[in-house]
This record gives sequence, structure tokens and C-alpha cells, in this order.
Amino acid sequence: MPSTASSPHRLVFFVCACLLFACVSCGGDDTDSREQSATQPAAPPPQVKAVKVQAADVPMTAEYVAETQAKEQVDVRARVAGFLQERHYVEGSTVQKDDLLFTIDPSQYEQTLNEARAELERNLASLEKARKDQERFKELVDQGAVSQSEYDTRETHAKELEATVTSNRAAVMQAELNLGYTKVTAPITGRISRAKVEVGSLVGQGENTLLAEMTSIDPMYVNFSISEQEYLHLTKAKFSDDMVPPSYQLVLGTGDVYPHNGTVDYVDPSINQQTGTLGVRTVFPNPDGVLRPGLFGRVRVTVRGGGDSLLVPQRAVYDVQGIKQVLVAQDNGTLASRTVRLGSQVDQFFRVESGLDSGDVVLVEGLQKFRPGMTVDPQIVSFQEEQHEAADPTENDASAPAQGNATGTDVESNATN
Repeated sequence: MPSTASSPHRLVFFVCACLLFACVSCGGDDTDSREQSATQPAAPPPQVKAVKVQAADVPMTAEYVAETQAKEQVDVRARVAGFLQERHYVEGSTVQKDDLLFTIDPSQYEQTLNEARAELERNLASLEKARKDQERFKELVDQGAVSQSEYDTRETHAKELEATVTSNRAAVMQAELNLGYTKVTAPITGRISRAKVEVGSLVGQGENTLLAEMTSIDPMYVNFSISEQEYLHLTKAKFSDDMVPPSYQLVLGTGDVYPHNGTVDYVDPSINQQTGTLGVRTVFPNPDGVLRPGLFGRVRVTVRGGGDSLLVPQRAVYDVQGIKQVLVAQDNGTLASRTVRLGSQVDQFFRVESGLDSGDVVLVEGLQKFRPGMTVDPQIVSFQEEQHEAADPTENDASAPAQGNATGTDVESNATN
């Protein structure tokens, strides 16, 4: 019978053997896992949409905040004093030039005119008699019947009456003008405001009382400002041999495009030093009276021609502390960040002034997912496909987070900055 003292030693030996077997087993599994990983191929780089930067002869399009202004804006004022007798127009209506607007009580001016005419007639009669006396004394002087001094007196009297008659005629003309001013007519064709004074009020006493305001309707001025850089771009395009004259469209506050194109009427002679902008005034036809002074909108300027330009999709551009950048896929698929300087907008694309070359491959999706130094498999799409996808609102939800495969939402959210 074995001794009981050796039992604990056997138990310890048994536990140690189990632990050794477990360690050997774990070590074998880890070795097998490393050997299996070494035999499997590396995962391919993720596919991502990209476009090749290319040159194209496309129109330069830019929009500027604008405000409409009446070509003519006139204050209708009382030019003579008197009680406002009658208003002849409908407030807010369109009136034609020389239409009767107001009547000021004309009675005192009619009386003044009659007195001036009577005075003129009296002095005309006196002048006629004085001339006859002058002719008669001329004959008597020749005959020696009267002295030369008496003849000179008659001649002087006739000249004085001639001057008086000239003054009387001027008084008659002034009285006729004042009487005419009691009929207040429209100085231009346009839309007229509400009356500023009520019928029965005393107007023109000590000042030319404002009666109403008028604004012309057709055509309408539209004012906007462009930056110094944009002015230089337009000037550069202007001297290009194949440049077509710019077109000017008005985008209304509703987003609708006004059906008539405008033309440039005036450009400020100098740059505003405070704002760094140049004021431009365009003229738009307004035959239907749709445009009114004080409307806000945007003037869309399109310049065609002027040579090829490098284009990059808006969705490919992101902003880093005010610096515009794009992700460029190099020949080996490695991503690199590239700083770009952008020009005007052309549909869903930007003109590239510097930072990219023709043929560069830029990502148009996954800008929030991919970073410089990562390797991707760029899937080149055409500019037409990119334009269609960028125009699809379901693809441009800038507020949507990047999930799974990155879409154009990442780029759009950055391009708007």
C-alpha cells in the first residue's frame, strides 16, 4: 500500500503538467495564425470617385447682389402759392407726361394777368401817341418852327414808353407763367405716389411744397459692385480676340430669372477705397412694369470666350482656416493635399487659377473620410457625370454625415465654406 506522504507531490506534478500542455497548445495556435496571415493577400485600397482636372473653353459666370433704381425720380412741387383746389389722378397709378395732376386756386393769378395786360395796353397807346408827336416835331424842327430841345424831349419820352412797354410785356409773360403753374402736370411718364397734401391745404407759401413723387418705369436701372480682382478678370477677357460681349441677367428675389437681359450703362471712374469695389450700373427693359425701385436681387454676369480654363468640381474643394484645398490622388494612389486658388464659378465647377495642372486626379467624395497619405483606388468619372451628380439635391445634403462609402455630401459641405 503506497504511503500517504507522496500524494501531495503527485498532485503538484499533475497540475504542472496540465499548465505546460496548455501553454504549448496556445503557442501553437498563435504560430499557426501568423503563418495563415502571411499567406493571405493584402486588402485592396478603397475605391473612391475622382475626376481629372481638364481645360475647357467655358463661360465665366458670376453673381452680384444688386438693387433696382428708377432711371428718373422726380418730386412734384407747387411752384406758386395758393389753396390746393383739386387732385386729378389715382394714387399709385401710372400717368403720362403732361397729364394734369393738381389744380391750385387760379383766381388771384387770373386777376394779376388781367391787370398786367391792361397796363400793357395803356402804355402801348401812350407809346403810339408819343411816336406820332416825335414825327410831327421832327417836321417842325426842319421848318424852324420849334427848337431842337423840344424835339429831344419828345424823343426821350417815346423811348421811355418803349422801355415801359417792354417791362409790361415781361409782366404779362410772368403772370401767364404763374397762372399756368396753378395747373400742376406730370413732368415725366411714370408711377406716381400718394398725395403728400390734402385738397384744401395752402401750398407754396414760402416754399415749393412737395405734392407727390414720381418714378419712371421703363427702363429700370440695376446697380451692383464688383471687386477689384473681378474687374481685372473682366478687363483681361475683354481684350481677348475670341471674347463675346458679356451678358447680364437679373435674378429676382424669388430665384426667377427676369426675362429681359440688361446692358451696362455706367461704371464708376475709380475704385472705392473703403470697400475695394467698383460700382456698375446696368439698364434693364421694364415694359410690363414688373420691376420697381428698391428691389433686391442678383445680377448674373456671363462672359464667353477668352481661352481655355482649368476646372475643378465644387464638391472637390474643402476649406481649412480660409485656405481652399483639394485631395489629389498621385500615380501610386497615395493622397496628397493641394492648396488651390480659385476663380469664378462655372455651373458646378470652379476655375482654377493656381495649384493644379491639367490631368491631376482630384477626389470628389469622401473628403471627410480620407486623409493625405492614405492610398485609394480612384474611379475616374467624366465632368458630365459629376455635373449631373452634383446637381442632384439628394447627393448634396451638406448636413449629412459621412457613413460607409463617402459620397459627394462630404465635399459639398466643405465647398460651401
